[in-house]
Amino acid sequence: MGRLLKFDLGSYGCDTYVETGTGKCVTLSKAAAVFDRCYSVDLDPNMIQQAQAKFPAAVLYQGLSTQALAQWLQQDLKDSNRVLFFLDAHFPGADFGGARHDVTVPNAVPLQEELQLIKQYRPTANDVIICDDARIYTTGLFQSGNTPWLQVPGGYQFVYDLFPEDKISLSYQEEGYIIIDRR
Repeated sequence: MGRLLKFDLGSYGCDTYVETGTGKCVTLSKAAAVFDRCYSVDLDPNMIQQAQAKFPAAVLYQGLSTQALAQWLQQDLKDSNRVLFFLDAHFPGADFGGARHDVTVPNAVPLQEELQLIKQYRPTANDVIICDDARIYTTGLFQSGNTPWLQVPGGYQFVYDLFPEDKISLSYQEEGYIIIDRR
């Protein structure tokens, strides 16, 4: 998972942070210093346990990102919340658990489903959505290089289809980020 190293998380005017991919808590550490409420999900129970020890106030979920998002969007997040979503959205369990990097494996690239959930439950919200690993959806001058052997068929056109009225940009920092600014 990317780390949003060069992003000023406080500059987005959001009060709630939601990430899909806890990992080693690098980005959660950065977010916890900025946001009133933080949510994080990971498949790995050890990652969740470590996060709970470091961030007892964070809302954590062990399981699939789409399940966690559906629950949080329906039950926790209010229309009044201004949310910064950071969606890892690729290869759950691969970075730390040994799962394969294969776009054809079920749940391997849940970004489209995650964005559909956000659009469904927050159709007019003024959120910011940062999607990690843009380099698996397109090629370009990414700091960490390209992955032509690991491309998601169809690229990221679905982002424009889901959010036609919003500002969408591509950052080439790290592994690349697709940024959807709904403000």
